[in-house]
Amino acid sequence: MKSVRRIISKAAATGLSAAFASLFAVSTAYAINVGVVWKGKSGMAERVLAGFQERLDEASVGINVELHKAVPSAEKLDQIVKSYENSKQGMLVLRSNGAKYLSKNPPSIPAFIGAANHPKALGVIRNLDAPEGKVTGVTYYIPLEGPLQSFMAMAPGVESFLLLSQTGHPASAIDWKGTKKACDAIGIRCGQAYAANHDELAAVMAREAGSYDAFILGNQANIFAGTSLVMKAAGNKPVFSYAEKGVDNGALGGITPSDHKLGRMLADSVIAVLINNEPIDQVPVKTDPEPSVLVNMRTAGKLGIEIPLDVLNSAKIIE
Repeated sequence: MKSVRRIISKAAATGLSAAFASLFAVSTAYAINVGVVWKGKSGMAERVLAGFQERLDEASVGINVELHKAVPSAEKLDQIVKSYENSKQGMLVLRSNGAKYLSKNPPSIPAFIGAANHPKALGVIRNLDAPEGKVTGVTYYIPLEGPLQSFMAMAPGVESFLLLSQTGHPASAIDWKGTKKACDAIGIRCGQAYAANHDELAAVMAREAGSYDAFILGNQANIFAGTSLVMKAAGNKPVFSYAEKGVDNGALGGITPSDHKLGRMLADSVIAVLINNEPIDQVPVKTDPEPSVLVNMRTAGKLGIEIPLDVLNSAKIIE
């Protein structure tokens, strides 16, 4: 009798194991696989990815992520994207150059952009509220009238700005278009100058330092890297930044969305489309609704600028 019970128990256990194995096979077969890729080094893409992964971990929705970051060339980006189209249910193609790639190579699977400038200006999405095709995501773009007014509040008396932009960067023209529109709306004079490297940036500042009241670092890595050079050439004139990195490097102030927050919002869009089966045209492109005002108090002290209390009360202070 005992041996019969043992045989029955063994059979039941074997059946149970087979059932669990079958369930695991089914769950694996239906797992949601997502690829992430971007071209070139990008601290912004890293920060967006960190927020994205954090939100996925919290949601526990079983999305598997394959990552190819900082790929070295457009050809490699194209190769990886095409492999994702054959093996994934969705993909993140980050940075402005990734959005431009998708504008010329419409994806066959749902694709999500992030760490990118204005999607319409990049040509990838025409209607941000109801994205057409298979692309949605997040953008760090914010209208620039508010930032310029914040810069003017930090340094009263500023009535002209020179925007410093990186030659050949897809975000440079977008930054200028938004800056020019904001300057015209406020009624102040603004210009733009391009530089590909430190030598060109130094030449621009030598030529233009006396012609403007203040300078703005465009949202490009080569420009941030030259922050100290720009500040030295500017002398006692303030330098502002369209991203936090410039303020960390010494610029007086900036206003910027949170890359980490945008990464979390990007994860919510991926979950909406790939888990909840929401149509992409019902998943709008998201922006940070409360971008941060940044003030570098050490630089304010060096310039002898007293930041108004109403600015300080809402600002993120960088010492």
